[in-house]
Amino acid sequence: MTTPILTAKDLRKTFGDFEAVKGISFSILRGEIFSLLGPNGAGKTTTINMLSCLLPPTGGTAEIAGHAIPGDTLAVRRAIGIVPQEIALYDALSARQNLEFWGRLYDMRGKELARRIDEVLEQVGLADRAKDKVKTFSGGMKRRINIAAGLLHKPQLLFMDEPTDEGLPWHAGKPLTALQGLGATSQGIVLLHHAILAYPRWPTWTDISGLPDRSFEYDHEQTLNVRVADPHHPVTAGVQDWRMVDETYLMASPGADSHALLTVDHPRSMKTIAWTRTYRNAPVFCFQSGHDNLTWPDPNFQRVLRQGILWAAGRTIED
Repeated sequence: MTTPILTAKDLRKTFGDFEAVKGISFSILRGEIFSLLGPNGAGKTTTINMLSCLLPPTGGTAEIAGHAIPGDTLAVRRAIGIVPQEIALYDALSARQNLEFWGRLYDMRGKELARRIDEVLEQVGLADRAKDKVKTFSGGMKRRINIAAGLLHKPQLLFMDEPTDEGLPWHAGKPLTALQGLGATSQGIVLLHHAILAYPRWPTWTDISGLPDRSFEYDHEQTLNVRVADPHHPVTAGVQDWRMVDETYLMASPGADSHALLTVDHPRSMKTIAWTRTYRNAPVFCFQSGHDNLTWPDPNFQRVLRQGILWAAGRTIED
């Protein structure tokens, strides 16, 4: 069995009387892409800060590449790369000078450092801007240099906290190429709440989501009676009809080329809120729910979300 690169057990963080992280446990295998999902304020960044040794945990333990948290702080930091939400660059320095600065913090020197800078600049598509000062870069270009800094020392594990191309639309340049490549293999696709609403005029997203019309109206904190349309599907296995509170989105439901899993009967909501479909070679799981903080603690919501991710990944609950 593959040894996880990261294991967290009952990791907790409090600030005074406020409990920011309430005991999270998970593991990540080497080579695996893992996402922390949750609304604003759910504790995602706080969790990353604890795992990168920027914040001491209030309770619980974690281990990265065999090094303990808390405990082996220096070894953990050498094993990880971090791409923070905020741009961590010096405007007065060039792209190459910024990367030289960060490389030296990891004891990289000479030809090794120069070679890695060339590699990561090529990787993020900015090799031709290596000598230009960062202050002349767009927000998206700065974000790419930020990513290059996180990759520079070949970390065993890379943390990326909302690494969007600021100032540029996602459907441009390299992101467009990446998104257009979806479905080329059997790798699953999961679309949740706001991601479903993205790119309202882009045909590719229409084909992935199964929603030609993504215009909508919404309402906060509505009570929904959720019906399981297919109790035999792996995503909804073991789930019975239930009631939950969530934002509602009044919009068109997917058509006959999608398979409905969960439906609601609410005057201000689309009828089908969870469905599966196929895009090219890939299984797709869509869940138009989880917009409201009151929704995430719901055990049925959590179960459907977890089983949906596992189904899209080609794994079973026992995995």
